[in-house]
This record gives sequence, C-alpha cells and structure tokens, in this order.
Amino acid sequence: MSKVILIPGASTGIGASTARVLAQDNNIIVHYNRSKVEAERVAKAVKDEGGNPLLIQANLTTEQACIDLVAQINEQFQKLDVLVNNVDGIIERLAARDLKWQNMLATFNLNTFPTIKLSSLCIPLLEKAEGSCIINITSIAMRHGAPSVTIYDASKGAID
Repeated sequence: MSKVILIPGASTGIGASTARVLAQDNNIIVHYNRSKVEAERVAKAVKDEGGNPLLIQANLTTEQACIDLVAQINEQFQKLDVLVNNVDGIIERLAARDLKWQNMLATFNLNTFPTIKLSSLCIPLLEKAEGSCIINITSIAMRHGAPSVTIYDASKGAID
C-alpha cells in the first residue's frame, strides 16, 4: 500500500535524496520554498522511480504557511504516513562574538520553528495512518560546531 510522505525542503540536498530513495510506489510531497527548478527535477526523479510526486511551494518561516501546507495534504490525502522534517539553511556566517539578534531569530525561524510547528500540525494526519512516524533531520555540525555557524549549530541542537 502506498504511503504519503511529506519532505519539507525536498528540492535539494538530503531532502532531494530522501525523496528519490522513498519514491517507489509512494506519494511524495516535494516541498520547496525558492528552488522551483530543482523541486521540479526532484518531482521528475520521483516519478521516474515509480512514485507519485506532489509539488508544494511554501515559505515555512510563517505559521500560516505551515497551516496551509498541512491543510493541502489533508485535502489531497486525508492522512500522512511519514513526516521527514528537513528544512534548514544558514542565514549568515558570523563568529560567535559578532552574533546579531536578528540573525539568531531568523536562523531559529528557519531551522527550528517549522519542524516543531509542522510536527504538531501533522499529528492528526499521522494518527490516521498505521505505523506513521516523524523523522527529524539535523546536522552533525551541532556536535562538532564551527566558529562561523554557532547559531545554525544551536538551531539544529534544539531539534535534537
């Protein structure tokens, strides 16, 4: 039986690879924000691998966008089998001594808050599927760190 799998941030990197690996016989929701061309390539690859892709664009740094994304999934599928939280990005590389409040807020708003909000919003859909799960993708950077990405590391550590 085919699964419904949501992969926020599926247009590039780990998200794109995950979509391809899980494609066969599954409904893969390929979320993207700005990378439409890349997302279309991933959707084609999902289809080529025997999956059913659904492209959804959303800027998940807002609560309403998270709400709207989950509403679209509910309308289309009425359930969700797997949520692969994969949204992430480095806003600006700054040394720890040069941190800016706005950079900290923007980084957590991209890397942490969507994961928390989407997980919360998806629970009713996940409860409708047998054996459903949530997978959170973080980063080894939060364990090893780097002087120029202190806040990125912290935002990924918050998910862990």
